[in-house]
Amino acid sequence: MKNLFIFAGLIIISIAVVFQFQGSQKQTIVMPEFSLKNMAGETVSIEKYKGNKTLINFWATWCRPCRKEMPMLNGVYLSADPTEFSVVGIAIDKPEKVAQFVAELGIDFPIMVGQSEAYDIMKELGNEALTLPYTIHYGPPESSLQLTECQEENPNPEEAIVHIDAVGMHIADSLTARGTEILKPVPCIPGFEGVGTVKKLGSKAGDLKEGDKVLLPMGTGAMTQQLKIPASSLTKVPEPYAPDAQLALITVNGFTAYFLLRDYWPLKEGDWVIQNAANSNVGRYLIALAKEEGVNTLNIVRRKSLIPELIELGATEVILDREHSDEKILENILSKNIKLAIDAVAGQATEQLAKSISDEGLIVNYGTVTKEMCHISFWSLFRKKITLKGMSTLNGFETRTEERVKEIHQDLAVMANQSMLQTKIAATYGIEDYLKAYRHIDQTGKERDGKIVLLPNN
Repeated sequence: MKNLFIFAGLIIISIAVVFQFQGSQKQTIVMPEFSLKNMAGETVSIEKYKGNKTLINFWATWCRPCRKEMPMLNGVYLSADPTEFSVVGIAIDKPEKVAQFVAELGIDFPIMVGQSEAYDIMKELGNEALTLPYTIHYGPPESSLQLTECQEENPNPEEAIVHIDAVGMHIADSLTARGTEILKPVPCIPGFEGVGTVKKLGSKAGDLKEGDKVLLPMGTGAMTQQLKIPASSLTKVPEPYAPDAQLALITVNGFTAYFLLRDYWPLKEGDWVIQNAANSNVGRYLIALAKEEGVNTLNIVRRKSLIPELIELGATEVILDREHSDEKILENILSKNIKLAIDAVAGQATEQLAKSISDEGLIVNYGTVTKEMCHISFWSLFRKKITLKGMSTLNGFETRTEERVKEIHQDLAVMANQSMLQTKIAATYGIEDYLKAYRHIDQTGKERDGKIVLLPNN
């Protein structure tokens, strides 16, 4: 059996131990932006090193294992191409002691120095125990991912062994592999959602039976051929089944679209919602879910060729982004008395949505295609009393019982089975081609034009 491991987070250089992450833990750790003094007393930002493959080593002069591994790290630094790989030491110590140690050993790689603030950074990066040495490795999937062989497992009484049929891939997978954002503790098996078939069951595994098609809980490390997991965390998919690639993608984006429609504004049949990035998977699901509820959608896209696709999915109206600022079109939008806007683009697009909704309306932001902050003018806030709110899918889980979450999950599966929730698939890859899959999810627009699905057992 094979699976992937992300090594983009914790790598204890002197200990070859692999930790597997399984289950549905939902922990978000964002790579912090920080600055510390270098050996010359100058303030240096970690942003300076984020472009390359970068190994960041927390150490101290009083730490014996740290002292032993420093010459090895220096050798790695000297043998690497500096345009492709960086080593950065963060000494948690007094500057004068660090300077003496570095001089004695002839350490060549850059050293940053901190004390309490360095401990805070290390804790934020997942080292709750504050042990030293502690090494973080950031870089592309080629250096942070590894395909490994694992032993077949047997379930404990309340567990199931699931044969993974398909895994939905997201840009978050790429960000986690690079260490830009760590959405689960690492090292770990990557993957945030997937669908599989029950192969073995423990003696107390509940109502499931071998051969059942099941959805994995969100956050489960799904990029593996088989997974041992608590049976109670799985959602059974009713027959007849949609294609595995479709079912593999309804968890993350399906719940997001569902919560966006249900949790932020009391929408009634006949109401309107406006959204940008309407061609995204969340946007497509939102169109289908809104249609089912009798809610009209006004959808903003960048390419004219997408309009027929979204109309076929159930979109009420579709306009081009470049038309959105046209006075006549804006006048027509305002006549619909739209109270809820869904923003995945951010930047100036947020202000354009503010101009499109009625007074005292709400904009919910759940993404940043532009990689910019949401921009909204004082006048939109002051004159129109617009509210801007951020959205996390995890918040939707926190306000619902586990039983209700599974009911929603199953409802989404039924809609997929009935072809009501349809995802545009750009490509599928076997687990041996995982690097091709990761390169593909990094692409945007026409170069990707759909979702990427990993098929671990193909």
